[in-house]
Amino acid sequence: MSNIVIYGMGKTGVALKKMLQNDNTLLCVDDVKGDVRPESADTDKTDILALSPGVSPDMPLVKKCKEKGVRIVSELQLASERFKGKIVAITGTNGKTTVSSMLSYALTSIGMDNVLCGNIGTPFSRYADSDCGIAVVECSSFQLKYCDGFAPDVSIFTSVDQDHLNYHKTVQDYIDSKCNIFRWQNKNCRAIFNADDRRVLELSDECDCPVLYYSVDNKHADCYIEGNEIVLNTVGKYQRVKSTAIANMYRHNRSNALAVLLAVYCLNGDFAECVGALEKFVFPPHRLMLTGGCGKVVFVDDSKATNVHATLSALKCIEGNIGLILGGSDKQEDFSRLADALTDNVKIIAVMGQTAEVIEKCVKRKVSNVIRCKDMQQAARCCYRELKQCGGTVLLSPACASFDMYDGYAQRGEHFCQVVKEVCGEEG
Repeated sequence: MSNIVIYGMGKTGVALKKMLQNDNTLLCVDDVKGDVRPESADTDKTDILALSPGVSPDMPLVKKCKEKGVRIVSELQLASERFKGKIVAITGTNGKTTVSSMLSYALTSIGMDNVLCGNIGTPFSRYADSDCGIAVVECSSFQLKYCDGFAPDVSIFTSVDQDHLNYHKTVQDYIDSKCNIFRWQNKNCRAIFNADDRRVLELSDECDCPVLYYSVDNKHADCYIEGNEIVLNTVGKYQRVKSTAIANMYRHNRSNALAVLLAVYCLNGDFAECVGALEKFVFPPHRLMLTGGCGKVVFVDDSKATNVHATLSALKCIEGNIGLILGGSDKQEDFSRLADALTDNVKIIAVMGQTAEVIEKCVKRKVSNVIRCKDMQQAARCCYRELKQCGGTVLLSPACASFDMYDGYAQRGEHFCQVVKEVCGEEG
C-alpha cells in the first residue's frame, strides 16, 4: 500500500486511477478535474508522484517532489510493473506510430494476441491487469522521461533528432529520456535499432542486452532488403522472402517494415507469414498521403511531419518540383538544418502559423521564393499557382506541431485535403 498522487486527470490519469485504486491510497490532482489543485497536495505524505504525459517537469509540484526525494514515475512505468504478458516498446522521433500500428496488425494477422496502446491512444494502464498476450506500446519521450526500471521484452528505436525542446529544454535531456526504453533491459530482453540512423546506431553502444539491427540496404544488418527480397540474417537464422510490395514502399516505410519483422522474429513469430501480412497493411493517413491532383500538379498530405527530421525524410521521397508548406506551433526547433538540406527542386515555400517568421528567415538563404501566408487556403493556392505550368508536388510537411491553428496534425491534414478539393474544383 502506497500513498500515490496522480497528477493529471485526462484519459491517462483516469486509467491510472482505475489500475491503482484497489491497493493504494490515491490523491488525484489537476487544475480542473482532480480532487484538489496541485498546489494543495501534501508532499510529506506522498510516496509516489505519478505523472500524466502532458505534465511539465517545470510544474511546482513536480519540482517540490523532486527536492523531497519522492519517487516520480510515469504511467508507463507503473503499468509495466503489473503487466503479466510480453511488452514490445517502440520509440523514436519519427516512425514510432507507424511501427506500432504495423506490428499490432502483423501480430494479429499471424494469430498472436496483442493490444496496441501507449502514446498511440489507449493508456497502457487500461490493460495492465488483464491477460492479453503481448502489449505493443508506443512510447513518447514524455512517458519515458520518468521511467526508473522499464524493461520491455523487446524495444525498438526507430530514429532520433531534436524535438519537444519546449518540454525537455535540451537535446540531451530529450535523447536521455528516449534511451530509457532500453536502459534497464537485461540479457533476457532484445533491443532493435535502426542502423540507417547514425545517432540511433551510436546509442546502441549503450545497450546491455542482446541487440539486433535493421537497415534498408546495409547487408551487415540482421534484417535488410536486397532487390525484391527481405533478408533475415541473425545468429542461427537465415531466411529470404520475396516481397515486391515492401521493396516498393517509400524508404521510411521499408525501414518501418523491417523493424516490425525483427520484432516478430524476437517473439518467435513466423517471418514469412509476417512479410505477407505487412504487404496488406494500410498506412495511417497524413503521412505522405496522395490527396488529389489537377493538371500537372499533385498534392501530398504529410501533416504528421511535426518536426524537422520528418520533413527532411519526406523531401527525400518526392521527385520533381516541390511547393512546400511549412509552419505551425513553436517547439523551439532549429530550422537551419532544414534550410541546409533544401535543394533546387523546391520552387516555392509557403510559411504559416506561429513559426512562419523564424522559418522564413532560415530558408530564404536557400530558396528566394518564400511567401508568408495567413492560412492553409492561401498556402496551398500559392504553391499550386507556382507549379501549375511546370508541374510538380504541393507538399504539406510542416516540420512543426499544429496546436497554434488546429487541434492536432490529423485535423490539419483533413483541412488540407478539403482545401485541395476546393483548389481542384476551381480548376474544373
